Amino acid sequence: MPTMTAQPKTRLSRFYSPTARFAALASFVVLLFVLGGSSRHDVPSLVILRPLAALFLAYAAAGMTREQWRLVRVPILLLAALALVIWLQLVPLPPSLWSGLPGRQPIAEMGQALGMDGLWRPLSMSPAKTWNALFSLLVPAAALALFAIQEPEGRRQVWSVVLVMALVSAALGVLQITTGAFYFHAFSPSGYATGLFANRNHQGVLLAAMLLVAAWQFGAIRPRQSGAGMKGLLALAPLVFLVPVIFLAGSRAGLICAGLGLLLAMGLIAQAPLVPQNFALGKQVRLSRTALLGGLGLFLAALVGIVILSSRALALDRLFDDGALENLRVQVFPTLTEMAGDMVVWGSGFGSFEYVYRIYEPVALLGPKYLNNAHNDWLQFVIEGGLPAVVILLGSVLAMGVKTFAAWRAEAGELRRRRLMAAGIMLLLAVASLVDYPVRVPSVMVVAALAFATLWIEREPLSSGQPEGREGRRNR
Repeated sequence: MPTMTAQPKTRLSRFYSPTARFAALASFVVLLFVLGGSSRHDVPSLVILRPLAALFLAYAAAGMTREQWRLVRVPILLLAALALVIWLQLVPLPPSLWSGLPGRQPIAEMGQALGMDGLWRPLSMSPAKTWNALFSLLVPAAALALFAIQEPEGRRQVWSVVLVMALVSAALGVLQITTGAFYFHAFSPSGYATGLFANRNHQGVLLAAMLLVAAWQFGAIRPRQSGAGMKGLLALAPLVFLVPVIFLAGSRAGLICAGLGLLLAMGLIAQAPLVPQNFALGKQVRLSRTALLGGLGLFLAALVGIVILSSRALALDRLFDDGALENLRVQVFPTLTEMAGDMVVWGSGFGSFEYVYRIYEPVALLGPKYLNNAHNDWLQFVIEGGLPAVVILLGSVLAMGVKTFAAWRAEAGELRRRRLMAAGIMLLLAVASLVDYPVRVPSVMVVAALAFATLWIEREPLSSGQPEGREGRRNR
């Protein structure tokens, strides 16, 4: 009997060894980049992606200790609160209550004309899309849980996996530009460096966020390490590659985020132990840290200039060839604010924007182009989620602000720089969400979840050990 009891524990320990747990998280990140590059609800890859996300979530939850739960309980509880709000939007309401909600009157009148005026309907004006939004939360939930069960080293190394996949996407984008082929998504615009994404904006924004990851990895190198100089050059190499590719992607949002990302990256590089206050070139020539960073900035700017000249201004054309769409975004803004004002209390239901907009769409804006999203995710969140979701959003923003301030004031070190990197990534995604919807893309969603968790963890606990079953976790 003692032998039979010990054997399952040994097998479970191997299943949750540090190597196995990191392999699960790394595999999940790779899976998200390969299958989760589109925000559309009808992408066939979601049939594979979401069930696998549920399995990864179950794996992480089964092996999570109390200490690991405490590390990420606030982000997980915020996500659970959002899931509850979305689920409540699917609960059927009495006809008298439902028809009195803003925006429902045209549908109620249509139901009366068809003899369907006595139906109980959910708050969501597109229940199928709201179910899709609810299931989409499996991705960030799995990412948070997998991140929580890692050893400290695993929480650092996962960012290398994210950076490698971003570089793969960037390299694929270059291949797409040069060959006009190798597009993974049916709705990807031909001639753009979209990489593993369906949308060039999402490619540009993610690559801009990776500038911070590369800068943080440079800062993690110690001057006394063997081959520190070569390791430093290799850590900065992604900046040299990513900046021109962001420009080639032809994304204005990506370009704006790249400019902001470079400034934040320079700040991280300036704090790196590998960068001395003064750098000697021979016996008489000495460069200050500011001059060194300025030289790196000029070098990256020169690379962009070379891209412009070598492409004969095609990159610039790509940036400004969608003027009609930009004008539509400007023209629709008053309608979006009207929708937000009407829906601010209860919301229209997550995922329902495309259909609700058709009720409000002005006749003057009718045309071949349509809006499947508001291209302003802050406003769309208000429209679809209403006050309950806004409270959760404000709580999340406040929590991130407090954690960012705490990271800024923390003692200098690798963990502080990593948390500032995560805060910078969240800032770039927040800026991009003013004109787009990057966090609705599963692969970007998992990066946001990892950044939120990284920012939240203020300390790295001692090795958590290997879970030995539920009884062992209760005794901890």
